[in-house]
Amino acid sequence: MRLFIAVNFDEEFTGYILKIQERLRALAVKGNFSRRGNLHLTLVFLGETSADLVPAIRRAITAIPLSGAFTVEFNRAGFFRHSGKELWYIGAAPGSGNMERLFQLRTRLVEELAAPSPAGILSFDRRPFNAHITLGRELRLREELAPFPVLLKAPIKRISLMQSEHRDGRLVYTELFGRDL
Repeated sequence: MRLFIAVNFDEEFTGYILKIQERLRALAVKGNFSRRGNLHLTLVFLGETSADLVPAIRRAITAIPLSGAFTVEFNRAGFFRHSGKELWYIGAAPGSGNMERLFQLRTRLVEELAAPSPAGILSFDRRPFNAHITLGRELRLREELAPFPVLLKAPIKRISLMQSEHRDGRLVYTELFGRDL
């Protein structure tokens, strides 16, 4: 199973993301845009994981202390290049509104996931956390577009263990377990 822990967004916030995505879509010659139901913020990418470890992941999510819902301010839209193609995202600069709370939430998750458990130590992507929402991958635009400022306040209300799988040629994310903050 291909798994990750994420924050999914409500319809109102997703609508704001889609407006920014449409700006890119209008300039795109080619690319794979994130589908409405796949817009999320990854907290921890677990990758290929045995189904036997799902209970341990659920316990890790349940074990973290929570301090209630909050908002995070996303203040830029940008991209990075990979193999000559652009991946566009909405990001939050360190130090922007409530980013510290988001980093603390992620840190607590990582600590719980790294703790030994009856199922063994879980493995996951340990690269530095970069809070972002992917708008599209492998984009090629008609004209150059520099990163630009945005101001979106994302509600962080729930964390979810998500499964990623291909169905009928489409990437589908399914919540396996969730916990309200």
